[in-house]
Amino acid sequence: MGVFFAILASIGWGFSSVFVGASLRRIKPLPGTALSIISSCLTVAVITMFLQRKELFSISLEAAAWFAIIGIMSFSMGRLFNYQGIQRIGAARAATITSASPLFASLTAVIFLKEIPNLLVVMGTILVVGGLYVIMRSK
Repeated sequence: MGVFFAILASIGWGFSSVFVGASLRRIKPLPGTALSIISSCLTVAVITMFLQRKELFSISLEAAAWFAIIGIMSFSMGRLFNYQGIQRIGAARAATITSASPLFASLTAVIFLKEIPNLLVVMGTILVVGGLYVIMRSK
């Protein structure tokens, strides 16, 4: 089931890059990011209030702090930088480059969570770096 959700997320992000590209012809990245984040927050808040209200209000202070950091780094700044990239180099190239996130997730997991990468993770990392090289060299 986790793989299914990950595939759905990838499909959603793929479509969103194209829709963002079309939207950025009419609005700048910063207000576009603000509108996107506001609509996302409202959507998730409503769903959470219906499906997991008790869990929302029982979250620990430490977990709330971590999710606040994630919200600033990933949801806000990551989205803004992604929109800037889409505006400057197009949806297809920006989406391909942002797909390098497993590389950074792997490195961060090794450093902070003391995870030990297996052979497949190392090989995947090498392939991601190679793909990034190809994309960055193309015009």
